[in-house]
Formats: sequence, structure tokens, C-alpha cells
Amino acid sequence: MTSLVDLAWRLARAGGRLRVGAQLGANVLGGFVLALAAALQGAVLTDTTSGSARLVLAAGTGVVLLPLVILLVTVGRLSAATRDRRLASLRVLGLTPARTRTVGALEAGLLAAAGAVVGVLLAIPVAPLSAGWRYTVAGTYHGLPEPFRVTPSVAAGVVVVLVATAGLASVAGTWRLASSPLARRAASTRRLPLPWALAPLGAGLALTAWLAAGMPGTVKTLEPDGAVVGGAVRLAQIQESDVPVGFVIAVCVVLLGVGSAYVPSLVASWCAGILVGTRRTAAVLAGRGMQTEPTSVSRVVASVSVVVLLTTCAAGYLGALTYDEQYRLEELAADGGPISLLLEVDGAVEDDESAAVSEVGRPHGLTAGDVRAATALPRVLAVAPSYMRLDDDGLPVQGSEVFVGTCEQLARLVVVTGCRDDRAAHIVGRGHERAADTSVTLMSHVSIEDQGAITVDVSDDPIVADADATGELWEGVIGGGGSIGPVPFGLFVPTALLGADPPPVMMATLFAHGGPEAAQEVADELATLGVAAHLPDLETYASVQAQRSLLLTFVAWFVGLGCLGIALAAVDRQQERRRTVARLVAVGVPPRTLLAAQAVQVLLPLGAGIVLAAGCGLILVGAVAWSTGTGLGVIGAGVPLFLGVVAGVVTLVPLLTLPAATTRLTPELLREE
Repeated sequence: MTSLVDLAWRLARAGGRLRVGAQLGANVLGGFVLALAAALQGAVLTDTTSGSARLVLAAGTGVVLLPLVILLVTVGRLSAATRDRRLASLRVLGLTPARTRTVGALEAGLLAAAGAVVGVLLAIPVAPLSAGWRYTVAGTYHGLPEPFRVTPSVAAGVVVVLVATAGLASVAGTWRLASSPLARRAASTRRLPLPWALAPLGAGLALTAWLAAGMPGTVKTLEPDGAVVGGAVRLAQIQESDVPVGFVIAVCVVLLGVGSAYVPSLVASWCAGILVGTRRTAAVLAGRGMQTEPTSVSRVVASVSVVVLLTTCAAGYLGALTYDEQYRLEELAADGGPISLLLEVDGAVEDDESAAVSEVGRPHGLTAGDVRAATALPRVLAVAPSYMRLDDDGLPVQGSEVFVGTCEQLARLVVVTGCRDDRAAHIVGRGHERAADTSVTLMSHVSIEDQGAITVDVSDDPIVADADATGELWEGVIGGGGSIGPVPFGLFVPTALLGADPPPVMMATLFAHGGPEAAQEVADELATLGVAAHLPDLETYASVQAQRSLLLTFVAWFVGLGCLGIALAAVDRQQERRRTVARLVAVGVPPRTLLAAQAVQVLLPLGAGIVLAAGCGLILVGAVAWSTGTGLGVIGAGVPLFLGVVAGVVTLVPLLTLPAATTRLTPELLREE
């Protein structure tokens, strides 16, 4: 065994500085990140954590670590052609197949172990710093239940995982050396990649279809009636499932990522046979290059495919976050648009109705004077007193919001036609039809002892709201459920019909323009009048912004690791091809032909990888969007992110790989040939 270790160490030293440095550096990063990821599980998970939450966290961690795994496999196969020829030479010299694979695994494992140990040692002092990590959502501070801790068992496990990953990658890459070692030793031997990558791709697509069908075969509780089913349903109907939806989505991402990383090399090898059969010199050279070095470009494309797939999924998730109507309304408010405030008498206490009555028995509600004063403030669009509509039995009618004001104020919120300040009317529009009532009773109450009922006639023609124009007024935000707009009023009552001294109301909704700054100014002015204004917390907007920041951080992580893998693989490929290119230059192949051959050899698998990864990502995003009822349009908000990343990697790969088509002839290169 000592001789095998010595041989493996010699093989590692002969690999060159790039291979040794890349393997050590990648495994240092891997040891550091994996140690912190394992410590995260221990810090977040408690005895009360459900099994579903554990599965979702584990799968999500796997998605985040997928680019790191691809990077580790990529650096493990740097200088693969030269390394494989050296291992084949050992077979020719009499080393058994098992011992040859052992030497290769030991060589990769030694470098991985050294890097992993350094990475874990770096993570140990960094982990306790997580005790100070804090972030805010809607003004609320959040932190970890307990700080990270890299225990000895975690450290040992991380080192073992990285060594095993490097060893398995080496064994898989050198498996064919056992047969025909003389042929494998020759640089001109045709090498076809194994079609194993089709398995995870097919499994990922099948799992995506199963997910879109609502995971038939699992036990699911549906909304809103709580029915328990096991068949096919929409994801939007699932309230709870014994197999978490998030876990299944993460597994789909991992399977599709692995498949899209390595299937392009298969596609390139299939196309190589066609290129070799043509009569164009550049095409023949490109085809032969793909046949003799099928994994040379695939190591570059693997990182590209994973980055594109994960970015597509991230764009879909980003679009889903910003697709929510409540978020869009709050974003509009946060950006200085319309914002609503809840008004009530200063000092009123919720759920304490006696507090709303003065010592002399007079209600302390918002009076008509308070409403007029609030309406007259700058930047105020309208003030809608809160009236409750009653049915024939004296019970409140759900979903019948009443706007009490003037037609001018209503027009600032909803684009309508047929409004008059001398009559009350129903408001109708798309998805909001006229009710059959000819008269309605409104109640304004500030306490049980003091209620005011007003009956108004609504038998005249209804007011018609223009849903499209209202959406433009609110910058494209359309109300949910088919309502006429973000302010779904169903009834208009002019202020004049309530008389000169209408009864006070408990609350009112004030609409202002100018965002939180204007809302604060209005609240300060109302405070001098004894009216309390409650500013919206914009919780949905704050939550989405926090998730967006985290998502963009992950995308930066994906792109950073992907670019690192692309750069290492491209530089290694250029070094490996120096002898091949020098031979072609020596026999008189024109530089233009060499460049064309190199372009075909790079761009063909690159295009296949991008199309496959983007297609798989869109299939997954589309399947989830269809099953949740949102539609593929959710990806619209993430399109700039997707296009930016794709444009970046498409530009980076040719810049790094096409220079391999040229080289300077040196006596050393000619001597080697």
C-alpha cells in the first residue's frame, strides 16, 4: 500500500501547478462551506422541528451546494487526458486494473484531504461569529436560535465526504482504463462519454411531471375544506402534504442540474460523427477534437449549464415573489405612489367599546368635520369613512365596501362613468356585477349603545368602473378576484345624502399620494386635530425585499463558482491542447481554419448546454406555475436577471476558450511531437 501511496503522490506532483493548486483551493473552499452548512443544520434544527422542515432544509442546502459539487468534480478532472494516459501507461507496465484505479483515487484523495482539512480549520473560528448575525423583516429582528458550531464529528464528516467525492470522480473517469490500455494511452483514440447523464435528466423531468400533477400517491390536505386526498390535484389546493412540495422542487432542481451539466457532452459526441463525415476541414478537425477529447469542453460547459439552470429557477421564484398583488401595491406605496392609512380618534382602544364613549355619553368617533379636515390636507386623495352595510336581517354584508364621498374623490381611486353627487348607486365592472337591492341600509357605530342607521336609495343606473383604466391609474396593479381595481368599492354614497351632521364613524381609510413620507406628514398633521393615523407596515414588501436580497446573494454564489469553474477548465484546456494545436500548425493548417474548428468545438456543446439548462428550468418553473394557478408570466420580473447571467457566461466562455486555437511553436513542443 505504501508503494501505491508513493506512486499516487508522484502522479499528483506530475499533474502540474494548475491541477494541484486548483484541487487544493477548491477543496479548501469546499471544506469551509460544507462545515458551515453542516453547522447550520445543527443551529437551526431543534427537537421540535418537524420532519417536513428537515427535508426542505436539507434539499435547499443541496441546491445551494450543487455548483460547489460541480466545481469539485471539474477540478478533479483537470488535465484528465494527460492523467488518463499516464494511468494507462501504468496498466501497460503491468499494474492491475484495481490497483490502477486505486492509484488514481489516492492521488485525488490526497489533494482533497489536504484542502478539506485546511477549509475545516478555517471554518472553526468563523462559525461562532454567527451569534451576532441579525436581520430585520418589517422592523422585526431575527437571528439564529444558537450560533454555529463545527464539532469534531462534523469536521471529520466533511473531510470524508470531500475525499470520497474526489475518489469517486477519479474512479468514474478512469473506469475504462482497464480495457485496451494501449489504445487509451494513445492521444488519437476515440473516446465516447458514458450515457449515464441521461438517467438524472429523465428522472428530473419525470419528477417534475409528477409534481405538476399534484404528487399523486401522497397524502394531502386540501384548502379550504380540509379534505384528505391522495390523487392528482393542483399545488394551489394543497395545504399540507406528507411529502413537502419544497423538498420535491429542490430534488427536481438537483436532478435536472446534474443532467444538464453532463448531457451536452453526449450531444457533442453524437454531432461529432456528423461533422467528421463532412468535407470541410474545420468541421472535420472539430469533430475529431470532440471524439478524442469529449470531456475537454464539457468541463467548461458543465458549470455554464448549472448556472443557467439555477438562474432560470431563481428568475421564476423572483417573479413569483413580485407577482403577488399585495406586494405590488405595497411596492407602489414604498416608491412614492398611493398609500392608505387607517384613521381613528386619538386614544381609542380596540375591543374596548366603552372607551369610544365620552363621559357625557357622546360618541368619540370621527365626525364629518374630522373627515373634511383630513380631506383638505395636501397629498390626500380621498377619505372614505367606514360604514357597514346591513342585509334585511340587520347583519353585515361581506364584500360590500362602501365609498362615502364625492365623485371627484372616487375618480382619484377608480376610473368610473355615470357618477353623480346627488344619488347613490352600485359600482359595477369586470367581475363585479350590480346587486338586486334597490335600497341599502348603512350603519355607523362607535359603540353598542350608539348606532346610527341610514337608508339610501340605489335604484338608479349603476356607476360603471373601467378595470383597465383603473389598472393604469394604479400602474398596472389589478385587484384580485376579478374586482374592479385595487380599491374594490361596490357602492357609492354621496356625502350630501348623509345630511349636514351625519353620525360619527369608528374608523376611516385615508388615501394619500407620496408614499411613506407623505403618509408620515399627514399623520403628523392629523395628530394636532386629535385623530390617530396608523401607517401601514408594508410587511409583504419588506419580506419580499429580504427574500430578493437573499436570492440575489445565492445567484452571485452560483455565478461566482460557475465562473471559477469555467476559468479553471478553460485554462487547463488551453494547456492540454498546446501539443495538438502545435502539430496542426506545423503541418500547415491555416490559423483561420484552426479558429473555426475551435469555435465549432466550443460553441456546439455550449449552445446545447444553455438550451438544455434553460429549457429544463423553464419546464420546472412552468410546471409549478401552472399547478399553482399563476401562469408562466411570473418569470417576467426575473427576465433581466436571467438574460444578464446568460449573456455574461456566453461572453466569458468564448473569450477564455477560443485563444486555445492559437499557440506559439517552440522547440520543446516540436520535440514532444
